[in-house]
Amino acid sequence: MRKIFVLFIGGLLISSGNMFAQIPQDGGLHTDMLIQTRATNEFVTYEGTPYLEDNFKPGTFTIEGKEPTNAFLRYNVVTEEMEIKTDYNGEVTYLLPTNKNIRYQLGPNEYVFRNLRVDGNLLKGYFVEHYVGEKVSLVEKLIASTTEPMKAQTAYQKDKPAQIVMEEKYFLILENGEVQEVKLKTKDFTKALPNSRAVKNYLSNNKVKTIEDYKKLLQWYEEQA
Repeated sequence: MRKIFVLFIGGLLISSGNMFAQIPQDGGLHTDMLIQTRATNEFVTYEGTPYLEDNFKPGTFTIEGKEPTNAFLRYNVVTEEMEIKTDYNGEVTYLLPTNKNIRYQLGPNEYVFRNLRVDGNLLKGYFVEHYVGEKVSLVEKLIASTTEPMKAQTAYQKDKPAQIVMEEKYFLILENGEVQEVKLKTKDFTKALPNSRAVKNYLSNNKVKTIEDYKKLLQWYEEQA
């Protein structure tokens, strides 16, 4: 059973029975934001995990125009929910509404809710913003899919449980709003970016392999006339 908690600006207290968790006022939470618990893991029977990491990690969430609020975070990739704890050892897990004006910092990455139109299909959820510029941006999306359980067809086979499968995908967002899926391969970036001749010259003089290398490439590209 889910319990719903309303945040009141006056005291900014979250209550559940006799439990109270206080969030600093500079967290900037609005009165229309609800936080609710999740009582059970609905994917407990699946092979694999619905989470980026199973354990909560220290992080922050920031509402646009407000100061960051410290919390413990866990990203549920399947349900596209960023779960929050104010007390690591507490049993209550909270959720903020899905909102593009709320940013989550988890480890080195910042997660922002986006809607992207890719090849005519709408892709929405939390994206990691690796680079954001005026000419081009690079974002990453962890996409989860589920498979149905399968019964063994012969006596020599075993039943297969339902599974959760994760896949990383990268997207370039161009100045005109076009979105192109790319792999971290130089040929994909050369093909996707306008002024590919200049990009080829850059790649011939610079080693580009890691995500940090690709961010440097895009920073250089942003500075070109």
